[in-house]
Amino acid sequence: MTTARRKGLNRLRLAAVAVLAGATWAAHALTIADLQPSAVAELKRAGLITHEVPVPAFRWTFANKRPMRRERLMQEVFSAGPEGLSSVQREIHYSDGKVEQSEAISARGLLRVSASDQSINASVDGLKLPLKAGEHFSITVVRDNTPIVERCTVGEKTEAKTLFADLPGQMFNIECLGDATYAGLKVKAKSQVVYLEALGVFFNAVDVLDTPLGRYENANRITEFQLVTP
Repeated sequence: MTTARRKGLNRLRLAAVAVLAGATWAAHALTIADLQPSAVAELKRAGLITHEVPVPAFRWTFANKRPMRRERLMQEVFSAGPEGLSSVQREIHYSDGKVEQSEAISARGLLRVSASDQSINASVDGLKLPLKAGEHFSITVVRDNTPIVERCTVGEKTEAKTLFADLPGQMFNIECLGDATYAGLKVKAKSQVVYLEALGVFFNAVDVLDTPLGRYENANRITEFQLVTP
């Protein structure tokens, strides 16, 4: 089988899985109305909810490589989110054939919130949408009861297709840096994030933790993308 034909079949297989996932879960898709009022209030304070930047319906697949683990495929189907909140149906495909399914509300790809969450799992300060080059904001994530704060700087715009050929519009490159004491060790955190302007969502490309025990990297790369028409 030729490489071109194999790639074509692979695209077809991934698209079919995403379509079936959407058909299976559409009857009970989560909406903003399913979220706890306290979680919605936190998302608004974080600057993630605004009519100025809607999120269109789309699907994508990305490969995720974690430290000391095999690569896995993440397939996500986003519903349209006029205010920035989208129902997201996710399938995780592991190298051993195992598949996990989940559904949550995504706040612009930056945070995931379930219907039972009384609060969001991170705090965002100083974020303003629409995004502009040169702006700064911070993200605080709590891991094992330890807050890790990263300060983010918004870079210049580039074409989104430089990240993946099928992505529309332009994107901002964002660099986030921070440090903390994690599990009793001093660590430095660095993240490479992009904000996809036409989609109104963030995508985490690389997260790195530098520790006395070594460097640990979590990396994502988009392999499939498609806008979903009503």
